[in-house]
Amino acid sequence: IRRYVISTAYTRREASGAEVGKQHRYALGNIASIRLFVLVRGIGICFVETIRTLSPEDFFHGILLGRLNARHLVCGYNYSFGKGGEGDVSLLRALCEKEGIGLTVLPDVTVGSISVSSSAIRHAVRDGRVEEARALLGRPFSHALPVIDGQKLARRLGFPTMNQSLPPHLLSPRHGVYVTRIFLPHEKEPRFGITNVGIRPTVGGGAVFAETHIFDFEGDLYGQRIRVEYLTFLRAERPFPSVESLAQQVRTDIETARRYLAKKSKEDVT
Repeated sequence: IRRYVISTAYTRREASGAEVGKQHRYALGNIASIRLFVLVRGIGICFVETIRTLSPEDFFHGILLGRLNARHLVCGYNYSFGKGGEGDVSLLRALCEKEGIGLTVLPDVTVGSISVSSSAIRHAVRDGRVEEARALLGRPFSHALPVIDGQKLARRLGFPTMNQSLPPHLLSPRHGVYVTRIFLPHEKEPRFGITNVGIRPTVGGGAVFAETHIFDFEGDLYGQRIRVEYLTFLRAERPFPSVESLAQQVRTDIETARRYLAKKSKEDVT
């Protein structure tokens, strides 16, 4: 029997730190950029106390059936649900059978010896292991954020940068310098550059920014939303004794990045 139903991806976002005991969770990126091939409709529900305290049975009947009107569920082999993650796949299967709901349980997916999971991806990104994160994601880790005005110090040093503020809810890579690929509006081919993620300790920074120097580019990008993909980690962020020594290090970073890109074929980088 073939059934035609609307495919729905159920996602959740964590509430504020105060609401979840300051156990912050971080988004992997914009939900619109996640590749869900059969997605017709997506529903995001704030993971506030009213949902956190639901028993597995109440979550199943109240959310999955009552709110989402589910007719067939798809979950991972280690899926848990309900208060404290008390519900597991065995319970979900029993509830589905009782209500006549279909259930497909996806097996563990591994890359090498690593199980693919959001936790593994987050750990890799936070540690600067963006090549590992890319293997687990199936694409480079990236962010797409508006370009904002900056201090223009890099421009005065001869390295104009595109500045993007990383909001607290967005997963931030390990602070440091990366080789990156940049997608500009109205350009078919991506550009490449280096991106420093961090607080800019040499010039007394505080908030976390991504500052990207795009190779061989001149133009005004202020206000535009630009996607930056992280290809490999070059070095950790650190303070420098002077602006001049910082500028020298940036020149070294650019040379290192160009050598990295020259060694990679187009197929390797795309």
